[in-house]
Amino acid sequence: MAITGSRRPELPADPPVGLGAGHASLRHRLVAGDPTALADGYARFGDRLLSIAAVTHAPAAAAAIVRAVLVGLWEHPLRYPADDGELAESLAAVTSRLAAEPPPSVAGPTTDPRHRARPTGPLASPTGGEPADPRAALLSVALAHRPAVAAAPPCATGFAAWTAAVDRVLAELTAAGWDRPTGRDGRCAREVVARLAGLDAAVATAIGIPVAASLARAVSDTPAQGIVRAAARRADGAVGAPETGRDTGAVPGGRAARPGAPAPDRPAAYWPAVFWPPVFWPPVLLWRTWHEGARGLCAWLAGREPESARLPVDALGWTAPVEDHLTSRMLGTWLDGGALADVAGVRLPALEPAELRAVTGLALGRVRAAAGVTGGVLALTLTSAIARDGAGPPGGALDRGLAPGTAALGQRAPSGDAVVARWLVGPGREPAAAPDRAADPPVVAEVCLDVVDFCLLAAGRRTPAETAALAVTVAGDPAASRALIAGAAGVLPA
Repeated sequence: MAITGSRRPELPADPPVGLGAGHASLRHRLVAGDPTALADGYARFGDRLLSIAAVTHAPAAAAAIVRAVLVGLWEHPLRYPADDGELAESLAAVTSRLAAEPPPSVAGPTTDPRHRARPTGPLASPTGGEPADPRAALLSVALAHRPAVAAAPPCATGFAAWTAAVDRVLAELTAAGWDRPTGRDGRCAREVVARLAGLDAAVATAIGIPVAASLARAVSDTPAQGIVRAAARRADGAVGAPETGRDTGAVPGGRAARPGAPAPDRPAAYWPAVFWPPVFWPPVLLWRTWHEGARGLCAWLAGREPESARLPVDALGWTAPVEDHLTSRMLGTWLDGGALADVAGVRLPALEPAELRAVTGLALGRVRAAAGVTGGVLALTLTSAIARDGAGPPGGALDRGLAPGTAALGQRAPSGDAVVARWLVGPGREPAAAPDRAADPPVVAEVCLDVVDFCLLAAGRRTPAETAALAVTVAGDPAASRALIAGAAGVLPA
């Protein structure tokens, strides 16, 4: 997404207030682009790293080594372990290695990380010595290599944080990795990034943010720009009408479909497949276009009144408040980031509990009334795999495990996984969180499903049949459980 005008948009550098406050892992905060996490890392590990680097017998050189190590952590946080104890040992090992290297020659170029920093301002104090607080020099150098997360209003903090996280995933991609297919749908990395840019830009255009003229035409002239509705054609070849509201038969309080239009009966791949900018652009240009466009979206929203988050806009065939669109984009960014992380060989952190609640609540509010389920309540239990040592299970680029210290409901599913959320849903009722099973009304069925699998289902990345094979009907009618899964398929244009 490109902003019109002769100069680049002003992107506030201050991170959103409270970013990372709920994160148990320092690395998670670093991945999300929180610069205060880097200062916390210096306060936590600085003394030990300085003592290791002191083998150089030069305080200034030791400080430069520690600064280079922590700047490397800020630039490439996904290369380091998530556990704080393991992170400390990894940083100590890198510091020891750099301290043991001979100093670079004065003559000729050098690639030593201690001398590659590009400060954005004076690092010395007015007297010419080292700054009183070494964290100021550290942050100055670090932010020259990687910007902090974009300023954003509360409704966009999750989207901003996961944009910063996926940016770090792309930093780990090799040149060949950009053309390597992802494991989920076969799209290569450059196609995934182009789609991310296109979806973000479509939402920005609907909100009213000025974007490049070619993109503005793409939104109003979709056939000419290659924006198609995948699998939206019926068996006879006719194309269904686009959705402009919530589904007929959804829970009360949602927006009704256009008068006279039939109830949408779409597959999981209904949502538009937007590819902009062209996928053949150089990877660095694709990367920059997506990242700066997403940051520009956050910056534009940060300067608006809080009430603007509740204004309805029509984007991607879905009329919903701005905050709902941003929640959907947060989910899509995280899921696409997982596909990119699989190619890059790194693991993307799990969604935070508050983010999971927002995503699942939004998706369940759009569940279509299933044929054959005319009444009654269905319970949906969402779980997260957790190993016996508290770490997530191996395999997969999306971290499905709960981070140590992350609060859950204190319950276990029959499979032994931790229960992260329970919801009561059904025709004619709003979805409601139901952490206490003892207080449940009589339910038609209760289905247990991994929360990541549910997110993939809601975003149309997995079919109902594939999801039903992974779900477990704890009690009640299995047919009702399958109907619930079918009704939740592809409800978000993520």
